[in-house]
Amino acid sequence: MKRVAHRPRRKYGNAPIHRTRVPMDTCPFCGAPLADAGWREVDKYVQTLNGPVHVIGRGEKCSNASCPVPQARYHARQGDKLSLPHCTYGLDVLAYIAHQRNAEQKQFKEIWQALQTEYHIEISEREVGLLYRRIQALLMGNQVGVRQKLAVTQEEYGKLIMAVDALQPDGSGPKMYILYELLGGTMISIATLDQAKEDNLIEWLAPYREWSYAVEGTISDNEKALVAALKETFPRAVHQLCQMHFVKDLSEPVHEADRELQRTIREAMGQLPPVAVPERKTGDEITLQGENVSSQDENSKGDDAPRASLALMWTMDVISGIEVSTLDILSPEEWEDWWKDGSDSEGGLESVSYLSGVETREWIIDVLQAQVPMSARPLIEEVPNADLVTYWEHMRYRRAIQDTRHLGSRKPFSCGGLRGYQLLQAIDEHLAARQGLDSYLSKLHVCVHRAVEQARPLANDVRQAKEWVVKVERLLADEPVADGLQPLSVIQRQRMEVLIAECEKQQDGPTLQALQRTWRRMLDSWGSDLYHCYDIEGLPRSNLGVEALFGQARRQQRRLCGQADTSSLRVTGQGYLRATAVGQETLLEIFQLVPAWVYRTARRCVDAIEAGIRWPRQLHRDAARALLRFQLQADALHRRAAIASAPS
Repeated sequence: MKRVAHRPRRKYGNAPIHRTRVPMDTCPFCGAPLADAGWREVDKYVQTLNGPVHVIGRGEKCSNASCPVPQARYHARQGDKLSLPHCTYGLDVLAYIAHQRNAEQKQFKEIWQALQTEYHIEISEREVGLLYRRIQALLMGNQVGVRQKLAVTQEEYGKLIMAVDALQPDGSGPKMYILYELLGGTMISIATLDQAKEDNLIEWLAPYREWSYAVEGTISDNEKALVAALKETFPRAVHQLCQMHFVKDLSEPVHEADRELQRTIREAMGQLPPVAVPERKTGDEITLQGENVSSQDENSKGDDAPRASLALMWTMDVISGIEVSTLDILSPEEWEDWWKDGSDSEGGLESVSYLSGVETREWIIDVLQAQVPMSARPLIEEVPNADLVTYWEHMRYRRAIQDTRHLGSRKPFSCGGLRGYQLLQAIDEHLAARQGLDSYLSKLHVCVHRAVEQARPLANDVRQAKEWVVKVERLLADEPVADGLQPLSVIQRQRMEVLIAECEKQQDGPTLQALQRTWRRMLDSWGSDLYHCYDIEGLPRSNLGVEALFGQARRQQRRLCGQADTSSLRVTGQGYLRATAVGQETLLEIFQLVPAWVYRTARRCVDAIEAGIRWPRQLHRDAARALLRFQLQADALHRRAAIASAPS
């Protein structure tokens, strides 16, 4: 049977000794001095960025035999400022890994190589990934640092502004809810919730109710359960609904009509006629010493095939002011000898000189131009071929028309169908004004003109509705002017009512009418919570800062994994979001603030979160083994629950 390979115990004889002791000198219960407990609590070698250190720490106990708590033992926790319990790597190594992974966006293999080559730390690539999981537990357990930052922010600004948003990675699974303080830029808490119900959200926010006296404003989207939880947790704060989410939801009728416009354009345009490809030559002709030799000639086969002279290639780069044909005054062998005399290398340039200077230049041009697509050849040829020019022209028109049918959309203002229609309209006007269209361009013009005419009513309807969405965004972004009588939020709400009343006077198209109904319904639903940002300084009108943070997390995950899927953010996203925009030195300070027992508790929490996320992957890898392990774990938990509930 193969023996389990245990991790070797590393020893460094020349490592400096770092002795740790109990931070207090007397017993807190009786006041007697503490004495040595007779055992070493810590005795290990710790690898740091500055070299290995031998950490030694001894536990202590009360020297008074009649102490009311004689069984108490006091631990030398100063060593935890250097490394984690049961870990032989320094906290500065963990801070380096976190900074390289999150800020520099490096893979674990790159970090592992840097630790070995630059800092001479003995570590495996797998251990770097395991240490990153410990980093996530440290960041989760940084409640002392979070409280200190909130206190500093409250003292500086006299208030706190809380923002909550949810990150939904790709694939099925729970959302990650983030609680963020905006004025100080503090990431307070990240929760992975199976069900985003009001009770679950209140339970998550409950530990921060103690700051409700200082929280003056909160902001989120219009998720009903989340809004109710925030108002319950921070009753004195006003709640601002994200205006960008408002505009996005308002633009839904416009984008629905825009998708219909895109379908109309595709159906009306139909299949575009293919472009006729010009015929290619069957063989490339090479002029050799005044004779025409086909590339398929017998003399071009084998080792005697014509080859270009490296000497002539370099000569054309060195000599200027003459025609290329002038170089053929000397033979290629003479040019080779000339280069050998001027070369610093011992053997000169190795070359086989069969082609003349003019032939070498033409051969190089042919080799480079062969890598260019045929539709772009006229742009690089000195004397363009007429058939290739026609082919290039047809391909450019056809590609421009094809692109108009597949433009993407993004709420609230980017409408792919409307942009495609505008491009088609420009192409239609251009082809109509152009004189002398050939048969192929005339066919393209017929397709384009038919699509433009059939889609014109719907396009005008979408354009008009989109203009009103833009007006709403401009009104929300425009700071109202105070009149000294009413709050700014009331003034802005009145301006919004005037704008929607002006819009409702127009009854031009179905898209605009659908927009008016959605607009009125949303104003009634969102109410005054849309305008609090104009009364409270520092309360933003949108949650774009947190949204940008989510975007950075997604881009980093795609870069590190090389995949478009971001489902693994459910495992690694917490570490990135907590450590983002934090320097390496600040990370080290954060790690040193986390007590050992808090770290152990946070480590169990991280393991529990990851267990639920990794469960589908384990099933896909080996379903029978995963189900058996799950059954054993469930049976063990049931036994523990039964023992705990049994009468004593």
